[in-house]
Amino acid sequence: MKFSFAGTILIRELVRAEWIRNPDITGETLLRTAWRYAREVEHSDKNKFLMEELLADEERFGLEDLFSLLLP
Repeated sequence: MKFSFAGTILIRELVRAEWIRNPDITGETLLRTAWRYAREVEHSDKNKFLMEELLADEERFGLEDLFSLLLP
C-alpha cells in the first residue's frame, strides 16, 4: 500500500514540476509523466526494490507522514 501511495504522491509532484515549467501543460504531458515514472520505478526491479526498502523505514516514511503530504 505504501508503495502505491508514495508513487501517487511522486507522480503528483512530477506533474507539478512540469506545470511550473510550462503552465500550459497538456493531458498528453500528464500521461507521459505518469508513464515515465511507471517505466523508471514500477517496471525496474532494482528501483522498485530500492523504493520498497526505503519505504520500510517507518521513522522516515510512516503512514502518518505520507498522509500529511496530501495536504496542500
